This record gives sequence, structure tokens and C-alpha cells, in this order.
Amino acid sequence: MKKLLLVAGLAAGLAGGGMALTYPRYRREMRGAKARLPAGSRILQTGHGELEYAVLGEGRPALLLHGAGGGYDQGLWLGKLALGDGYKFVAVSRYGYLRTPIPPNASIQRQAAAYRDLLDGLNVQKVVVVGVSAGGPSAMQFAKRLL
Repeated sequence: MKKLLLVAGLAAGLAGGGMALTYPRYRREMRGAKARLPAGSRILQTGHGELEYAVLGEGRPALLLHGAGGGYDQGLWLGKLALGDGYKFVAVSRYGYLRTPIPPNASIQRQAAAYRDLLDGLNVQKVVVVGVSAGGPSAMQFAKRLL
């Protein structure tokens, strides 16, 4: 029994030591990723708050609204995955994500209005709207406002 506990203790100690070596690498990689993110996006001041966005590709415009785990970067990834080539991706960071702050009186209606401001600024008249997970409510509100 003592040998079993010794082996278990050694395994736990080695795992903990591995964590000590892994964490600094994780932090270094996260700092690098965070430094790269702003390079691919812009900030637009709308009448409904600041909105971070990125535009990628050529073709039919597609507004990409990310879920809870990302920002415009997740939207771009989603667009490539779901739609493929032939689209001009317009991906935003929704309120509270990456560099888009949460404005006073934030709501999905206000966020949908900010999307309209962005598309107007980009001279986009018609757009495919893709909202995933937590991006779904503001996508639906945006579509509803167009009807």
C-alpha cells in the first residue's frame, strides 16, 4: 500500500511540475494571440456605441455574428467554415467582446442598429446574416428590423 501511495504521489508531483512548465508557455502564447487580434480589425464609432469589425474576402456580403466564445475572429472562422469562398465576410465583435465595449442601455435592438450603421458605412445594401449561439438573438433582431 505504501508503494502504491508513493507511486501516486510521484505521478501527482510530476503532473504538477508539468503544469508549472506549461503555464508560462500558455501565458506567452495567449499574449501573442492577443497582440495579433487588433491587427485584423477596425473600430467604428456608431450612434449605438463603438463596434469592432473586420472585412475579409470578395463576393456576396455576409454579416457574421459570433457566439459566446470569441469575437470578430470567431465570426471569420465561422464564415469560412459555414459559407466557404465567394463571400465578403463582415465579422463583428458583439457588445462586450474583444475591443467592443458594452454601451449604456445595451440591448439586442441597439446592437442590431449598430450592425445597420456598420453596413451603411461599408455601403452594403443586401447581406446574408449568420448568427451562431449567443449571436443568434441580435441576428434575428437585425433581420426583423429589415422587414
